[in-house]
Amino acid sequence: MGENRKSAWAWPVLGLAGSLLALSFLSESGALGNGSTQKIVGDVAYLFLTCGAALAAIAAAWIRRDLWGWGLIGIALAFSAAGDLYFQIEVDPIAGPYPSPADALYYAFYPLAIVGLLVLGRRARQTSYSFLALLTPLLGLATVWSWLVYDPVVHTLEGSTASRMITVGYPSLDLLLICAVLTALASLGWRARPALLLLLGGTATIAIADSVYAHQVANGFVGDQTVIDSLWPTGAVLMAAAAWIPTRPTVADRDQRSHLDLVFALAAIAMALTVAIWDHFDRFNSFTLLLAGMTLVAATGRLVLLYYDADRARRDALEARQERGQIQALHTAAVEAALDSIVTVDTEGRVLNWNPAAQRTFGYDREEATGQDVSELIVAPAQREMYNEAFARFVRGQAPEFAGRRFEMLARRADETILPVEVSVTRSDGDPPTFTAFIRDVAQQKQREAERSRLADMVRSSEDAMLSTNLDLTIIAWNPAAERTYGYSADEIVGMKLERLVPRDRRDELKAVVATVSGGETVSTETTRLRKDGEIIDVSLRIYPVRDEVRKITGYASVARDITDRHRQERERRVNHEREAWRHEIEEALDQDGFEFHRQPVLDLHTGEISHHELLLRLRARGELVAPGTFLPHVEGSPLMRRIDRWTVRRGIELAAEHRVAINLSATSLSDAGIAARVQEALDRVGAEAGDVTFEITETAAAENLEAAHALITALRGLGCGVALDDFGTGFGSFTYLLRMPVTSLKVDMEFIRALGDEPQDQRIVRSILSVAKNFGLLTVAEGVEEEHTLKLLRSMGVDCAQGYLIGRPSTQWTTEAELAPVVALSHVI
Repeated sequence: MGENRKSAWAWPVLGLAGSLLALSFLSESGALGNGSTQKIVGDVAYLFLTCGAALAAIAAAWIRRDLWGWGLIGIALAFSAAGDLYFQIEVDPIAGPYPSPADALYYAFYPLAIVGLLVLGRRARQTSYSFLALLTPLLGLATVWSWLVYDPVVHTLEGSTASRMITVGYPSLDLLLICAVLTALASLGWRARPALLLLLGGTATIAIADSVYAHQVANGFVGDQTVIDSLWPTGAVLMAAAAWIPTRPTVADRDQRSHLDLVFALAAIAMALTVAIWDHFDRFNSFTLLLAGMTLVAATGRLVLLYYDADRARRDALEARQERGQIQALHTAAVEAALDSIVTVDTEGRVLNWNPAAQRTFGYDREEATGQDVSELIVAPAQREMYNEAFARFVRGQAPEFAGRRFEMLARRADETILPVEVSVTRSDGDPPTFTAFIRDVAQQKQREAERSRLADMVRSSEDAMLSTNLDLTIIAWNPAAERTYGYSADEIVGMKLERLVPRDRRDELKAVVATVSGGETVSTETTRLRKDGEIIDVSLRIYPVRDEVRKITGYASVARDITDRHRQERERRVNHEREAWRHEIEEALDQDGFEFHRQPVLDLHTGEISHHELLLRLRARGELVAPGTFLPHVEGSPLMRRIDRWTVRRGIELAAEHRVAINLSATSLSDAGIAARVQEALDRVGAEAGDVTFEITETAAAENLEAAHALITALRGLGCGVALDDFGTGFGSFTYLLRMPVTSLKVDMEFIRALGDEPQDQRIVRSILSVAKNFGLLTVAEGVEEEHTLKLLRSMGVDCAQGYLIGRPSTQWTTEAELAPVVALSHVI
């Protein structure tokens, strides 16, 4: 609930409370008659007011969400109302016990209210105040209290010690309560808010009632339903009403504070002197005289300080006037030296002041411009009517749309040319007021902005990725093409380091490029970059330094173009060209018998004899021998591969007439339905034994076309030829598809053989392969045997045959038993 709503409720509450107070006053003064009716009306009005005040204060605190300020004051009023209830119900005001439990509830009112008032004062503090400024009215108040309350009450009090302490305690606590209100007022620079005035009135009313009550007790007369009884609910209502008064910010006025300080000091001196003079006629106690003396000293000291403050204020005012004169001189010099045009006009728009910048901008000297209508002088004809209407509103005190901000308009020079200007207008509230316009020629600025806009459009529309960094390679600019190229939006990448876009193997290259660009050079290169999705792309990159107005390098900029597709196309063209070249070479070799076989021996580890030779294809091209890994990839799956396979079958079976051989077949042969017939034809033609020929098919090729592999292997086995599964162990599911392929031997891939002695994992794989081969009754051949300890380990593991450089290198000649004697001897050493 807002302040306005609280304010709306405040006056009805005060009106109702006033009515009830009047009723209470009338009943207690006897105006409503005598007897029980008067007493009932008075008691009801009294209790209604005190309880209602407490509830109203607590409700206001709840609405304000203020537990420690108004909340404590509301709770204090609630304790006081509880004391009233108890007193009305349980205590006889004439003959009842004194003190009673009601006094304990009354006493709880004071500390809660005092703390609440101090919290309000601290929260509302707007200015600092000296202790002496607050001490003077407090001492004066204490002196009056001692004069009018303490001295007459204490000397006449009778009864028990408790009753005397309770009686004196009420006005004493009232004094502290009023002091708390004065402290809050001092926090506001003695600027009284309505709420604090009501609090002061309420606490003062309660203090008066308590003081009169103390006098009545001291004199032995306590009446029931006297006029004084209406003061307590009046004070409570005033304090509760204060909680409903909205709080508005106020500014403490220094002069007002000084005047109030002077009034307080003079009043305190007058009161202290009055007590001192009165003492000659009616003796006071020493405490009252001591307070009067202290008040006189504090007030006098305050007057001295006020005098010195006033003297310092006069000196400050003189210095301020001198400073204003200097500022005016500086202002005049600044106006004359300003780069912007400064034009001052009167309420009729006539030029009063025309600085040199205005002369340079518009072409009129000061004598020509002074006294002229500024609208006719410099405003472009197309905007004159609009200017005159806005200026007329400004003169009348209205705020046109351009007030308080810069705006653009068209101006006219003496030579009739039109130029864009930026204007801001201020009003000087003199008598009469004047108007000053600060005018800046923005023609060049507009041109530069247009150039920058065109440049920005070029950057945004460029198909090249553009980015810039500062000297520590933090990205500070990023165009849309860079977002498309690298995958990062500007929000994601700006503020990140450039290294995020550079693959790790290119970081040193980046450092070298930055070092070169830092020297002022531009670098053009082709390199790779890393996209957000992890893809490596090829880019054509140009990096150059960014310089400021004094040619100092402040950062780096780069322009990149994705050339990944271009490189891919170039690679494809190179591959296609190379493929065509090799196919031409292969066709010539097939036509001119340019292929040949090299023989590599395979050692039987059981007998120590040569089991057979593997025939390894070679191509003689350009006078050099070329291994199959160089030229075969260019013809795989093509008709040329079928021709090569047919040549290997024909030539391999011719060599099988001399020695047992192993011939490699490509994956293309798996789908060649006539390959088995050609094998039979070749065997018949040269008279070779089918058992002397073993065909090797790679595991990968067989796994890719399992049905065709099964058919071919079955056909070759039907002819009596052996079939070896080459590179065994590198595929997936090797042990499973052995059931589908009736091969005669397994060749363990050299990947598991070369480091066999050092890799336990390889040993486990080889042993698994050997176990499977044994279960299937297959011969095992280990490829890639190059170390002596590997050969020994293979023989101990139960491998049937070994092949590799240790056994014999591929050669155009057959390897003899004698040549293998050292190896045979080695293989039998256990």
